[in-house]
Amino acid sequence: MIDVLRPLRFVDHKSNLGTSPLSLIDERRDDRVDNDNDWNRDFDDVGRDGIAGTGDFGESDGRPTSGYDDTGRDTGLPGEPNIDKTDVNESDQIGLTSFYYFTPAGRVRLGDDESLWSNLAPGFFDVPTSIVNNRPERGEDGDFIYGSGYFPLLAGSTERFSLALVYGGGRSGSIEDDIADLLKNKQTVQKIYDSNYQFPQPPDKPTLTAVPGDKQVTLYWDRKSEASLDPVLKTRDFEGYKIYRSTDPDFSDIFTVTDASGTPQGYRPLAQFDLKNGVKSYFRANAELFEAASGFSYYLGDDTGLQHTFVDRDVENGRRYYYAIVAYDRGDEFLGIFPSENTKFISIQTTGEVLHDVNVAVVRPNAKVAGYVFPIEAVKLDTKVRYGSGEARYKVVDNQKVTGHTYRLEFLDSLTDSLDNNSDGRIDVADTLEWSRVTSSYTVRDLQTISETFIGQDTTLVRLQHKNIIPSTVSVRTAQGSVVASSSYRLDPVRGEIRSATRGSLPAGSYSITFQYYPVFNSPYIFGSPFNAETKDADIFDGVQLHFDNSWDIRVVDSLSGWVGKNAYVYNFFPFDVELSGKRYRGYRKPSDYEIRFANTIVDTSSPDADLFPISIPVNFRVYNLTDSTYIRFIFVDNDFNNKLSPIDELILLEKTPAGGTSYTWDIFFINKPSDRSDTVYALGNGDKLVVSTTKPFRKGDVQEFTTVLPRVDEASAVSDLERVKVVPNPYVTANPQEPPLPPGITSGRGQRKIDFIHLPAQSKIQIFTSRGDHVTTLYHDGNMEDGTVSWNLKTKENLDVAFGVYFYVVESSVGKKTGKIAVIK
Repeated sequence: MIDVLRPLRFVDHKSNLGTSPLSLIDERRDDRVDNDNDWNRDFDDVGRDGIAGTGDFGESDGRPTSGYDDTGRDTGLPGEPNIDKTDVNESDQIGLTSFYYFTPAGRVRLGDDESLWSNLAPGFFDVPTSIVNNRPERGEDGDFIYGSGYFPLLAGSTERFSLALVYGGGRSGSIEDDIADLLKNKQTVQKIYDSNYQFPQPPDKPTLTAVPGDKQVTLYWDRKSEASLDPVLKTRDFEGYKIYRSTDPDFSDIFTVTDASGTPQGYRPLAQFDLKNGVKSYFRANAELFEAASGFSYYLGDDTGLQHTFVDRDVENGRRYYYAIVAYDRGDEFLGIFPSENTKFISIQTTGEVLHDVNVAVVRPNAKVAGYVFPIEAVKLDTKVRYGSGEARYKVVDNQKVTGHTYRLEFLDSLTDSLDNNSDGRIDVADTLEWSRVTSSYTVRDLQTISETFIGQDTTLVRLQHKNIIPSTVSVRTAQGSVVASSSYRLDPVRGEIRSATRGSLPAGSYSITFQYYPVFNSPYIFGSPFNAETKDADIFDGVQLHFDNSWDIRVVDSLSGWVGKNAYVYNFFPFDVELSGKRYRGYRKPSDYEIRFANTIVDTSSPDADLFPISIPVNFRVYNLTDSTYIRFIFVDNDFNNKLSPIDELILLEKTPAGGTSYTWDIFFINKPSDRSDTVYALGNGDKLVVSTTKPFRKGDVQEFTTVLPRVDEASAVSDLERVKVVPNPYVTANPQEPPLPPGITSGRGQRKIDFIHLPAQSKIQIFTSRGDHVTTLYHDGNMEDGTVSWNLKTKENLDVAFGVYFYVVESSVGKKTGKIAVIK
């Protein structure tokens, strides 16, 4: 194989043909140029830090951004994909220019510079005589060295290189099988190289939060994973979430899913939620992938739909649990790519401290303090301005993050959101199908003024703690309290970043900033939305989550509609839609309420329509749009030509469109009541009217407000709860099954012991005494009302292990005193 000359574009050191070896060839990885034109604006425009969504230099500017700045200085950042540092294909492809396989293995001394130089010189290729026609005649111990050069390495310069050692065979097959395996592995390595060492990878990790409760743990997480883009496949292949729970930091107790040989390969999930997209059940690997996985498969879910909260009620108070939420993709059976999921990192230090990744939570469920009163939830919001006919409520998900602030809820709809909701290429006013004003998103504004401090870095962007800031509410002050003029700084309110407007206008130093902001901004996640396939739950903010009972379909509300005065005809109310002579006439569902108001005299004249009913008829009624507070035009299809509203007559409503013209909306068709004769005509007049009420989605202009209620302690309940104070386990017999194992690196010793005092009052003091009355130690509750537990490590105040025996305790608090005894048994 080494006898085949590698084709080189410039220098062939074996034949000495080509240009000067001191010249670089045609590409560089520090020239700030996408030499091979493989940078893709749709996927790679993520900024100099290489991370999408950070808003750093170069992100979304439509141009490739290198890790080198305009002066050629290395910024220390990777740059965007597929340019300079991140694009191995921009390296000059010199290839292998020397190779020497020798026997015995120590024949070439690595300390002999002269020998190494001659054996690595470009063009030197040699093998021992035991290899004939590229095939070894016998097995022997050998070694090899190889080189790639020459190329200039100037002072202060950096050249990046790649190499791969590829092996094949070893499966007791023929030499042809070994070579075929080697070439297959070489193709795999080449694909890895051509992809800039990027492998198909799982979605981005979600951020998990765990909320301990009494015999339960509430988990919730964000939606970051769902927008992940696979860097190799260039697709958004997120498929779902799996929740893992364990009492072991390595999750070894759930590592029980095996391959065909019975070897554990996967973890058993506590719960799983996946997209409703028809991708479900087991991943169907192709034959080669199935063989490589030894029959192991991956369960893709049951089309349950996504959710972002989960309550685990199968837990024991006082025991430490490890939870992980992993996002997984669907793989690709045709490309031979197995589904992949996030890792879950937990590390327990020798001190007992637990370090973990963002998708992992460590939690110990416990009862609340005595007298704890939960925050009010499922509270109906206070409507300030109403157009929609639905209702909204809030639910508490995380008691510890409830703020007690007042919030304002507002909406956008299909007519006002500047989005192409139905993907027909038209937006808002230009799209008649969006005129019905169906809810498309919601926004929550925190009406509390927020205050932050930040360290200004002059023209360098500084990230604040909040995003979606409302610019009109912003005030910046120096550490001395002086107001900073808004012209002195530049604020990115969406990203929550601030810098000086010009060099020196916001000097480095400490500042305070006050503002209001949107915890939720234009979120499409509303249950039942026709514009979003995954809307089982809304966003969680400040410990609460909104629940919407929205009217998505615009239809008649029978209970609010009907005749006032004479109970005349049966009516049918529906969007106007008719086809005449091959032409279709279609109205739209306008979310409004109407009244047809009758009089004893002529009060209006119907509008003619050349195609539908070309006659203008004076009538004794008018049509009033209650929602818009205006009388509207209408076509009166007087089928019996008696100039009165009669059975088989029809009213077609004409209303102003968002575009400024007039359009059909609703069609009202009248027929006799079953109890009336077919020729019955009612003399409708003063006081008679037909009221038609419709359901209406939330829309722009709807305003609701709510104030969250903080948890609290009720003193009267706390007094009665003193009787619930107790010690677990009691008696303590040798050990407590809830005690953690020895930390890593600790191989001797008893390990931590513990017993728990539960249902304690907040900020209580616990004194422990021997049976002779000697003081052993004093414990304190830290005042956290969410956790009514204090643990004792069975040590004295001198940090000595207590002896076995009976001990007495006294719990003192502002709501009373409780005494008891503890037995420690060997």
